[in-house]
Amino acid sequence: MELLDIHTHHLTESTFSAIKNIRFLNEEFSPEPGRYYSIGIHPWDVELEDEIDWDLFEELAMHPQVLAVGECGIDKLVHKELLPAQERIFSRQLGLAERLLKPVLIHNVKSTEIISLMKGRSSGPVPWILHGFRGKEPLALQLIRHGFYLSFGVKYNEDTLRAVPLDRLFLETDDAETDIHEIYKKVADTLNMSVGELTEQVQRNIKNVFFNE
Repeated sequence: MELLDIHTHHLTESTFSAIKNIRFLNEEFSPEPGRYYSIGIHPWDVELEDEIDWDLFEELAMHPQVLAVGECGIDKLVHKELLPAQERIFSRQLGLAERLLKPVLIHNVKSTEIISLMKGRSSGPVPWILHGFRGKEPLALQLIRHGFYLSFGVKYNEDTLRAVPLDRLFLETDDAETDIHEIYKKVADTLNMSVGELTEQVQRNIKNVFFNE
């Protein structure tokens, strides 16, 4: 089974087809055979900073079925008074990802400037992926120049999608109940290419970023 969906909050029937996100502090991590996972401390959980067991988090992130660190990042629409704590928690997860050489799945809400500055200070080879991207074309191209990958879900700006280099593109369902194959079909139509061609390209990206192939 091909890995198609790089970020979902739902367990799929098909094994090895998706990366199931585990929200540390809110969910137990009990890996099932034939599944891939990411694990992260979400910025919405910043109030629980004192409860973070960083040793346990690192142990779980090291699990061979965990392909990425995240969803993590900065969200200026929640707990704005705790923004320094959001940055602190995000930065520590970035450091762990760099030590483990695992990509980072990033939650970004009105925080592009901060996240881009942190990316500029990072010297490691770890890929940074902005999940659920809905921004406009100029922002997308700016992020790509800074080395980001972009992941698109059910809703996206069509002009932005067309402007993104195919080798920087991922697809996801996030928290939607939509089948990932429907998203591939919709994106393929937007890009005026076949589903097969799109799937082959995204597969190359996944092998490169998540499996170092």
